[in-house]
Amino acid sequence: MPTIFRAARDNDVTQGTCFAAELSSAEAYLDNGGFGGPNLYSVTLTDMGTVLRIGATVREALAALEEVLGETPNDPTGMVAAIVDQSRVLEALESAGVDWVVYEDDYPEDCETWRVVSTRAMWSATDAMVEL
Repeated sequence: MPTIFRAARDNDVTQGTCFAAELSSAEAYLDNGGFGGPNLYSVTLTDMGTVLRIGATVREALAALEEVLGETPNDPTGMVAAIVDQSRVLEALESAGVDWVVYEDDYPEDCETWRVVSTRAMWSATDAMVEL
């Protein structure tokens, strides 16, 4: 049962919302203009559902996503986060039965990011969220 963390203005969780595997990574977003926010939250995932780990590089992510989706998603910026930030990709992953997509992000360095994919994961995270 992993516990994941988020810095945000409020406790809203939607498809695409990101959490960090380490509290220190979430803390980096407490004062990061445009992202994060002044409040820290944690979620203990008692039922993670289906987790798709797509790696740290664009090449790894595209290969993992192609295997699940049957097609290679568009790479808009050369960043893994931007690939899975596309609503079309998130919706296709949810249709494929994925609840969370996990990847290594570049901010803060080597941050393991958990991104909400499914409605099921969204409600599970919302129900389990605790303000720190």
